[in-house]
Amino acid sequence: MTDCREFQGPRDPSGYGRVNWGPPKYGRRRTWMGLHRWVMEQYIGRRLETHEVVRHSCDNPPCFLFEHLLLGTSADNSADAIERGRAVPPPSRGEWTECRRGHPLSGANLYIVPGSGYRYCRQCARERRARRRR
Repeated sequence: MTDCREFQGPRDPSGYGRVNWGPPKYGRRRTWMGLHRWVMEQYIGRRLETHEVVRHSCDNPPCFLFEHLLLGTSADNSADAIERGRAVPPPSRGEWTECRRGHPLSGANLYIVPGSGYRYCRQCARERRARRRR
């Protein structure tokens, strides 16, 4: 694979190059878009559909070299991330031992909604209700 061509301009928090492109919308400033999406649109000659995703075969977000870009779906992108070790698939529903705030998801603190099987933390629910009351 050839060396990447990294964008030296503005980037979003994830490191992807951003370009200010397109006509102003509704009297506002022009819109920002990912440089890798813009390059893909210029190469294939059409606007990308909402469900289409531009993936990097080089795993380098600021790269905009066309040879490193692939068109696919969000599922393809997720599969790439797992395959290349950039992401870990989340555990299945039954494997969670704590909520995202660190409370244990077991015993009296765990509530399972009948019918849907949705699990939630009672401590977090109490804290949410207290915040709403204030």
